[in-house]
Amino acid sequence: MAKKIHVSEDEQLEKVKKWWKDNGTGVVTGVVLGLGLIVGYNWWQKHQENQALEASIVFSQLLEANETEDATKVAELAQTLKNEFSGTDYAAKGVILAAITQIKAEQAEQAKTDLQWVIDNSKLVDNRLLATFRLARQLYREGQYDQALALVDVEQKAGFASQYFELIGDIKNKQGNLEEAHEAYNKAMELMLPTSAGSGYREILQLKINNTAT
Repeated sequence: MAKKIHVSEDEQLEKVKKWWKDNGTGVVTGVVLGLGLIVGYNWWQKHQENQALEASIVFSQLLEANETEDATKVAELAQTLKNEFSGTDYAAKGVILAAITQIKAEQAEQAKTDLQWVIDNSKLVDNRLLATFRLARQLYREGQYDQALALVDVEQKAGFASQYFELIGDIKNKQGNLEEAHEAYNKAMELMLPTSAGSGYREILQLKINNTAT
């Protein structure tokens, strides 16, 4: 009986040796790859955290520069966010803020370039929608009504739907199409967020609705 057990153990050992010969390299490779993936993911996660932290510091500096209306400093910091932290949410928001400052400083061309950068590069829909609205409004101010309308007359508007429809109404009004302007203003009123109701926005929309009534 002992001999049979011994033979059985020898057979099992041979099977293990054969399996290792056939599969051992793959197992080692799998383990190494698995460890590599874990280490790589941990490094990437830490890198992302560091990027976000550094970007937040630059963004805070940009906010301070904006408070003091230092347009040059705001532009410099926005450029830093674009160049070094483009994958962060801080970059998109900082560039939008810089564009607003640039428009006030009569640097509209740079502002439009920066807003387009956000539209092309931001991963967040809200950032892209806000940048699109700001760009369209600037084009509207410049009298480029068709280009502005092409940007805002879209299906996806999310939380900016009221502002989008208001701008559509403004454009249609300038183009002399009072009926469509009136319809857009009514839509803007319908989709107005509760947070905007107490800011005087409702009264502005109502005035525009009244002025375009036919």
